Formats: sequence, structure tokens, C-alpha cells
Amino acid sequence: MAVILVFFILAKTAIFYRSEYHHALNRVDEKQTLIKDMQQREKKVSQIDKEYSNRLQQALENVSQLEHSLSAGGRLQFAATCNRTHSTSGVDDATRARPDNTAERDYFTLRRRIEIARAQISGLQAYIRSQCLNEH
Repeated sequence: MAVILVFFILAKTAIFYRSEYHHALNRVDEKQTLIKDMQQREKKVSQIDKEYSNRLQQALENVSQLEHSLSAGGRLQFAATCNRTHSTSGVDDATRARPDNTAERDYFTLRRRIEIARAQISGLQAYIRSQCLNEH
């Protein structure tokens, strides 16, 4: 009788530990799946960051090129007024309309900020589409 009782206890213990082992294996599989998913998301976010960082860098380089072109004598087209000197001969003053230095600096500062905001917004939209809405 004692042998049957010991056998019964051992069988119950074996069944319990086997069940716990299978639950642990399932949890490990779930964790591995979660880790793989997180790694894929991290790769995708890294790609988004790289793409939009490159776009931002290109946009800022374009603004710098425009600024250098203007400082080298190029033209920037926007509404400006001329300070005219009134001459008695009726001939227009030959100076071309040009914004003052502060206006030029402000213009390029705004262009840079617009490009930075545009890149940030585009990057955030791509992140939301790929990570939050799961659009691929």
C-alpha cells in the first residue's frame, strides 16, 4: 500500500512539473516572439530616422546653398521696396531692390526652421503609420 501511495505522489509530482515545464516553454516562446517583433520595429524606426535625417540634411544644405548664392551676388525674388532718391532729372535711381541684412538673416532662419519642422513632421507621420497604425 505504501508503494502505491509513493507511486501516486511521484506521478502527481511528475505531472505537475511537466505542466509547469510546458507553461514555461510557452512563456519563453512568447517572449522570443515579442523580442523579435521589437527588434523588427527598432530596425524600421532606425530606417525611418535615417531617411528623414538625410532629407533634413539635404534641405538644410539647399538653404545654405541659396544663402551662399545670395551673398555671392545672386538674386532672391520676393517683394521689396527701393529707397529712391528723388533726382531732378527724372531718371530712376539704378540701384536694385534688396532686403536689408536683418531681413535676409531672418529669411534664412525661417527657411531653416521650416525645413526642420517639415522633416520632423514627416518623420513623425511615417513613425505613426508604421508603428502605431501598422501600415507597411
